[in-house]
Amino acid sequence: PIQMSSGLPTTVLPEPEPVVRHALAQATDADDARAAIAAVVASHPRFSEGWAELGDRGRDVIERYAAYRVGYHRGLDALRANGWRGSGYVRWESEGNAGFLRCLLGLHLAAEAIGELIADLIGTHPSTEGLAQRIHAHTGGNPFFAEEVVQTLIESGQLEGVRGAYQLRDKVER
Repeated sequence: PIQMSSGLPTTVLPEPEPVVRHALAQATDADDARAAIAAVVASHPRFSEGWAELGDRGRDVIERYAAYRVGYHRGLDALRANGWRGSGYVRWESEGNAGFLRCLLGLHLAAEAIGELIADLIGTHPSTEGLAQRIHAHTGGNPFFAEEVVQTLIESGQLEGVRGAYQLRDKVER
């Protein structure tokens, strides 16, 4: 539901069902918590809080990014289903919003880490100065798109060398 005030509206997502919350709590305490949490989100794919927990336990930045991204999109679906139209507040103090917001934060942090991975992949040769940041910005931090851009630059001959020590042959245009 949307709550109107004198300013922008606030969207509040319903709190998850107690049985789903309980399943997640049990999964987080399991011996193989990551696998148990994955089973919870497989059974309840719209449960953003579960995706946030799975992202928190990702084995690497790509796995964390993927889990947070799914949870973020399931959260957007839930927001739209509850009247959100792309503007207004989605506040932390509303418990139902927490999973979506955790995924949003996790997605941001994972994208930053992916920017660092791109920079490590390309290297520090003066000819590549700013290239990692441009690729990161162009791909929105999506690791799959970023890898494709780097691979395209290599295959086209614009980027030469080896992992961590590439040189740019020509200036790359937008």
